[in-house]
Amino acid sequence: MTNCTSRANLIGGIYGRPIALGNFCHFTIGALALLKAYASGLSVLLIPMLIYSVFALAYTFIFFTHPIKGGGQP
Repeated sequence: MTNCTSRANLIGGIYGRPIALGNFCHFTIGALALLKAYASGLSVLLIPMLIYSVFALAYTFIFFTHPIKGGGQP
């Protein structure tokens, strides 16, 4: 719901930082939970774990860097 209401804003920066932090936490915790389930023998969870891991890394990058606004916008 939060992602939907903030879809017009630039993720990162001062106003989008809570969105980036929420997504970062969601995907990191989800990837760790899927890793634990995969380690216990559920091999079907390999693909979702990899997808969550990629998103966790992407939101790590977004959270710890500043957005660069491009284009000819004033």
